[in-house]
Amino acid sequence: MNKDLKMLTEAYSRILKEGLSDAGIVTVKKWMAEFGEQKAAYKLISIAVEKKIGMELADLADTATVANHVEGIADLLISGDFQNAWDSAKDAAIEILDDEGFEGLSESKAGSGHGHRLLPKEKKAIHKKMAEVGLDGNGRFGNASKAVSVLGGALKDVGFHLDMVHGDLILGDKGHRLLVFRRTGENVSPLEEHPEVINSRISFSWEKLGYDKDGNPKYEVLCYPS
Repeated sequence: MNKDLKMLTEAYSRILKEGLSDAGIVTVKKWMAEFGEQKAAYKLISIAVEKKIGMELADLADTATVANHVEGIADLLISGDFQNAWDSAKDAAIEILDDEGFEGLSESKAGSGHGHRLLPKEKKAIHKKMAEVGLDGNGRFGNASKAVSVLGGALKDVGFHLDMVHGDLILGDKGHRLLVFRRTGENVSPLEEHPEVINSRISFSWEKLGYDKDGNPKYEVLCYPS
């Protein structure tokens, strides 16, 4: 593995179980453009291996198993099937490590405990932050989209990430949506989605109250974790 590829592998060595995020797919595409599909496939496997044992793929024997998996994953990358390419890389890591004599490294498919659940203290922190930025019904916004932008920043401040909200979901003078949000953290790779909060949604309600003295629309917005 060349020096640049090794540095990229080290930068993205902390991989979780979730699928690749949109940003992760963009990153893989950059690897493909810079290094080619086969090296990008090799790097995905190397990341999966490093997550399991703290060693890079280059530190293990260069077996036929590696070559076979690289070829198949490269084909998936070429076809644009990035999620299956990543899943195949994780499966390849298990098989390669089995060949090398490592045992008990299969990833459990069970849930991750409270890691994906909103805790009472976190819910309290979100409520407090909503009040600070006027999303408790006391603030006024030019439209619902502006309030969504404020909501995204507020959640980021308390360690969460709001999923993309498409504009057609918040049209009209009045409405209500339940929005998906995710926990952020230092153990989440830029390649993958943050873990989705499974026991709560952000309740987002908006209503047009009229216009201000300058003729601009004003909306009341109420947000809170369900």
